[in-house]
Amino acid sequence: MSPTHPRHTYKTSNNWSEGQRLQSPPAPSVAGTVCLLVGIVLAFAQYPAEETATLMATAAARLVGIAFAVSLLLDSQTGLRNLLRTDLLCIVGLYGLTLAEFLFPQEAFDGMTTPEHTALALNITLLGIAAL
Repeated sequence: MSPTHPRHTYKTSNNWSEGQRLQSPPAPSVAGTVCLLVGIVLAFAQYPAEETATLMATAAARLVGIAFAVSLLLDSQTGLRNLLRTDLLCIVGLYGLTLAEFLFPQEAFDGMTTPEHTALALNITLLGIAAL
């Protein structure tokens, strides 16, 4: 008999049991993505009808927020693990830092900017969310 080295003594085996299967990596659902994009398009179409900068931003924040919440609900249908994605973290950050504050009253905002500048900022924000 030839001597065996310790690193050759353990056997290689598959650690997966009979009932386990490989899980697919987290990925966005098509329905969730479409829902969010439709919300962004509706926000883009609706906010120019508002007369003040605060109302413009509030309209966009509400529509995008509702669409994003429904998108998260649709994405969670395949499991909560599917919500642990980098794109969702980026969208939450972008929404939270730009639009979420307009869900609350912002009386002083109208004196700080014009509706034209607000429209430009909203266009860039909506484009950024849509790109993610």
